[in-house]
Amino acid sequence: KSAVSFGTALLILISLNWKIACIVFAATVPTLWLSRYQTEEEYKLNQWNSFEGQMQRYLALVLTKRKYVKEMRFYQLYDYVEQKYDQSVNKVYGEQIKLTRRFLLLSVLTNLLVYGSVACALAMICVDIFSGKSEIGSFMLVYSSVNNMRNYMRQTYQNINRVGSDGRYLEDYEEIMNYQEEKICGSSDNDEDVEITFEHVSFRYPGSDREVLHDVNLTIRQGEKIAIVGENGSGKSTFVALLMGLYEPTEGRILVNGKDLNEQLSFLRDRVSCTTQDFLHYQGTINENIEIGDLRHSHAESDIQNVLQKVHLQDYVDALEKQGNTYLGNLYEGSIDLSGGQWQKLVIARNLYKDQAKIMVLDEPTAALDPVSESELYSEFANLTADKTVLLISHRLGAAKVVDRILVFDDGSVVDDGTHSSLLGRD
Repeated sequence: KSAVSFGTALLILISLNWKIACIVFAATVPTLWLSRYQTEEEYKLNQWNSFEGQMQRYLALVLTKRKYVKEMRFYQLYDYVEQKYDQSVNKVYGEQIKLTRRFLLLSVLTNLLVYGSVACALAMICVDIFSGKSEIGSFMLVYSSVNNMRNYMRQTYQNINRVGSDGRYLEDYEEIMNYQEEKICGSSDNDEDVEITFEHVSFRYPGSDREVLHDVNLTIRQGEKIAIVGENGSGKSTFVALLMGLYEPTEGRILVNGKDLNEQLSFLRDRVSCTTQDFLHYQGTINENIEIGDLRHSHAESDIQNVLQKVHLQDYVDALEKQGNTYLGNLYEGSIDLSGGQWQKLVIARNLYKDQAKIMVLDEPTAALDPVSESELYSEFANLTADKTVLLISHRLGAAKVVDRILVFDDGSVVDDGTHSSLLGRD
C-alpha cells in the first residue's frame, strides 16, 4: 500500500517538475539509511544486553532465594550484591543513552536535510508559478505530493526494514528451536548384562586444548563394584560422564557389549541409575523426587516405601502429616526442607528406585552424611547394590574397602587398577 502511494506521489511530482522529484527523493535517502543503521545497532545492543540481563536475573536470585540467605546475612552481603545489580542496570542504561544521543544528532541533521528539500521544492514551484509555467494550484499539489512521497517512502522502507529486523530475531529463535536433541538409538527391551570397554579414550572440552582424559583403556564387567579415586581435577567425573553417554570421546571409542556406545545409548541409559555430586533439589513432593528416577516404567507404591526403608528415611517420612505427599522446598504452603544428609539419602533412594538398572553411578554419595549414616550405608552396601555394577566416586577411604576394584586417576590417566590390598602392596 505504501509503495503504491509513494509511486503515485512520485509520478505527480515528475509531471510537474522532475527536478523537484529528484531533490526530494535524494534528500530522503539519508533518513532511510539512518533508520536501517539504527535498527542494526539496536539489535547489536540487545544482543549485548542479553548477558547483562542474565547477570541481573542471577543477582536477583541471590538477593531473594533461600539457599543464599545464611551467607548473605552472615557476611552482610546485601548492600554489596545490590550495588553489583545497580552497576549492571546502569551499565545497560548508559549504553542505551549513548545510542539514543548518537542517533538523536544524526536524526536532527537528516531531518534538516529533508525539510530543506521541501523548502527548495516549494521555492522552485513558486518560481514556475511567477514565470507562468504552472498554475497557482500547483503549489498545494507540490506541497501535498512532497509530503506524501516522503512519508510513504519512509513507511515503505520502515516496513521492509521491520521485516528484516524481525527476521534477525526469528533467525536467533529458529537457531535455538532447531537445536538437535541427542539421538538415542538402539534396543532397550532385552535384559542382558552390560559390559563397557574404553579403547584409547581421550577427551577435551570444547574450546580447550587440555586433555581432561588421556588414552584410557579398561573394561568394566557386570557386577563389579569399582571405586574411582584421585585428586580433584584428575578426570573422575568426566570419565563417568563419558560412560553415561553425556559426552563423546575426542579420540578413541567406548563399546557397550561390543557395540559403539552411540548405537547402544537407549539400552545403556535404561540400565544406568545415577547420583551426581551436584544433584538438584526438586521442589515437588517426596514421592515425586523419588519417582523421577524412573518415569519410563510403572511402579507400585510399595516400591517407594521399600527404597525409603533402605536409606533409613521411612520412619522420618511416616512421621510427617502428609508423609510421602509432603512438598519439599518453599514454594508451597506447608512444605518442608530437608537437611543436606537427608537430601543425599533421598537421592540415593531415587537411584535405587530404578530397579531394572544394571549399573549404579554414585558420585560422592556420602559427602553430606554423618559418620553413623555413612557407616550404615557401607555396611549395607552389598545388599543395596546386589548384582549391579557400581561405580563409586569418593574421597572417603572407607569406600575403598567395600569394593572389588579401585581405579586410581591422576591428571586424566588411570595410573593404577587393583584391589585395596594390592594397591597397598604397591605402595
